[in-house]
Amino acid sequence: MMKPDIQWKALLALTLVFCLFGCSESPAVKVVKAENHRLEVSFTERAETLLREDYPIAMPVNGRIGRIDLEVGDRVRKGETLVSIDVTPTQQEIRARDAGVQQSQLRQAVTADTSVEQAELAQAKRRVESILAERSRIQPAVVAAEQALENARKELARARNLVQNGALPSRDLEEAELAVEQAGSNLVARRAEGDVLQARLAEAQAAVSSVRARVDQKQLEARAQAAVVSEAETRKSQAEYTLSKSTIVSPINGMVLQRLERGPKELPAGAPLLSLGRLEDLEAECDVLSQDALRISRGTPVFLDAGVAYPEPIRGEVRLKEPQGFTKRSSLGVEQQRVKVRIGLLHPPEDLGAGYELWARFQLEEKTTLSLPRSCFIRFGQSYRVWRVTAGKTLQLVEVEVGLKGNDHWELTGTTITAGDEIVSNPTDALTEGLEVKVES
Repeated sequence: MMKPDIQWKALLALTLVFCLFGCSESPAVKVVKAENHRLEVSFTERAETLLREDYPIAMPVNGRIGRIDLEVGDRVRKGETLVSIDVTPTQQEIRARDAGVQQSQLRQAVTADTSVEQAELAQAKRRVESILAERSRIQPAVVAAEQALENARKELARARNLVQNGALPSRDLEEAELAVEQAGSNLVARRAEGDVLQARLAEAQAAVSSVRARVDQKQLEARAQAAVVSEAETRKSQAEYTLSKSTIVSPINGMVLQRLERGPKELPAGAPLLSLGRLEDLEAECDVLSQDALRISRGTPVFLDAGVAYPEPIRGEVRLKEPQGFTKRSSLGVEQQRVKVRIGLLHPPEDLGAGYELWARFQLEEKTTLSLPRSCFIRFGQSYRVWRVTAGKTLQLVEVEVGLKGNDHWELTGTTITAGDEIVSNPTDALTEGLEVKVES
């Protein structure tokens, strides 16, 4: 037999168990029904609107602009005058440049005209030819005189021998000596004529060279003057170009995004004046995490939230994903690899401008299927399970197959759960198989 104290302790333990389990109420759980839901896989990033292309308007040349009356937001038409530049200084410069061109052209014409020098050159050449012809006639006479002198000297030598031998009278010797003297004088005269002709020829040839040098000098000056003319014409063309740019017109149908100068004032070439754009070119840009960038491509749907001003999101799609990423610090100071993504807006609101903040939701996948809130699922190794509430209000742990994992709901692809099944929405570790529960509404 049990001792009385042991019997008492056993009775107390049974009483406690009965009080804890037999007398306690069933635990309450919140449930959801397995139903068809629209699932979406997406991620959201901050975006900012910008224009695909802006049109900066700058000073094309140095000059003084008038007052710019255009205001930011004003509409402009293609070809409309935006800014006017004072043309008076340019017109004066054109007149001065034109006079310079005419003067340079006149000098060029004068230096290029060698008709007088060419006439002198022809005359000098004819003189040279005449002297050469005359010299050609004198040369045989000189040769003949030289031959006559030589013959006279031979005759003198023969006469001298004969006179010495008594074969000839002395009178014949005198005649022979006279003949030598005359032949010598004739040769000297012929040679003198040749020297004179040679001097005249040298003078005529020097005249030809002198005239040729003058012609060459004028041609050189003409070429130099041609360069002066070209420079003067270039300066005139530059002044005319400046005049042609005195009116700045709009290159597009668009609106004024910025006005950087009011005028009137002197400004250098390249000074920015206005910035134009077309709202039809409005798009959005955002910096996407590189791991998210791998999941999007050209044409990926994007929904942009502009706040309370637009109750419906603005539809768009990915237009460009840049191939080069970059490092950017998050608000917490963590370095992240980001990629710039351009989003084309399909139907942008008319009052949406550039530089507006949006929140872009990139829709990676979307479908309507049997699903449960993601909070219902419990992970068991490589699989998932859920607590189903049976018709008897007891718990049953069911293994399920999960398909698409949306942001809020997960797809049920197997047959273990059917539409209408009640599933515990936020299971805890206190739940056990077969536990009787009370379902909260």
